[in-house]
Amino acid sequence: MIFCSWNTRGLNDPLKQREVVSLLHHHRIDVLDLIETRVKLRRSESIIKGSFNAFHVVCNYDSHLNGRIWVLSRKSSVHLTVLAANSQFVHAKVTHLTSQICYLITVVYGSNSGEQRRALWRDMANILSSVNTGWLVLGDFNVVRIATERISSCPVDLCEMEDFNNCVSLCHLEDLKGGGANSPGLIIRTGWIEFGQSWIELSLTLLGC
Repeated sequence: MIFCSWNTRGLNDPLKQREVVSLLHHHRIDVLDLIETRVKLRRSESIIKGSFNAFHVVCNYDSHLNGRIWVLSRKSSVHLTVLAANSQFVHAKVTHLTSQICYLITVVYGSNSGEQRRALWRDMANILSSVNTGWLVLGDFNVVRIATERISSCPVDLCEMEDFNNCVSLCHLEDLKGGGANSPGLIIRTGWIEFGQSWIELSLTLLGC
């Protein structure tokens, strides 16, 4: 299966929508999460029908007006079942239709607020108690693990960084980096998943497993 995570910073522009469609087909992506779509609920249906008919699309509009997280799963290759969701994450079970292999994925878009992100870390710890297969956590956490990962000039909050690292440790997650220290996408997984080919950095995160 091919998983991909992309902070689109907007999906209203038809050019961006075509770019996403091209990416999906060129790399035969099975599951794509789109972060920070900035698409209002009233526009989401027309965009989904117009561009993503081959995919089952899950959004978190019930928890956030701007649908901060979209998860697209290819109908012909995988089945995705949402297990939990709120404004900062969508947690789901993904089953490969041919092999019947299952993974758990948690798509994250962390809040800009450190206090709200602490609630996210607690949610992830709660999810851990139900993990009984490979678990992939991906998205935009809005916090770095080490100070040198920070791309912007904004100062690093050491307490918030420590909170994130504690969550990673508590959940027995492993950081997979493929595009250098400043990779815009961060992927974390447990040791239960075996990955085939290397993943590719495309100003987003793409992973084959």
